[in-house]
Amino acid sequence: MKSNMSPDHLESQIAAIRGFSRFYTRKLGIIEPRLLDSPWTLQEARIIYEIAERQSCTATDLVRALGLDAGYVSRTLQALQRRQIVARKPSKTDRRATELALTAKGRAAFADLDSRSRGVVATL
Repeated sequence: MKSNMSPDHLESQIAAIRGFSRFYTRKLGIIEPRLLDSPWTLQEARIIYEIAERQSCTATDLVRALGLDAGYVSRTLQALQRRQIVARKPSKTDRRATELALTAKGRAAFADLDSRSRGVVATL
């Protein structure tokens, strides 16, 4: 699709969008080792959020929803399970699948992440 913008105007628009992107990623702390000064990486937080938002969830659901590598999701889930954030149980509908749920500690972690996220967004 051809743009009706002049080259100078287009460059100005690109610079503005890139500037906002840099501001936004800094403000949200996305490039920090831990998200929102929490104990969680961005990917761990995304997985915690996704499990919290669903009634029922499998690792395959997470791979599809988040666009992450299956091996990476599996390793992250194992780490979250060791930290007692995620629990696994056999699926009632598919004997091959394992359903994921947040533990009480996981729900508390989600509540903390959600509160931190809301606080940051409120300051934008």
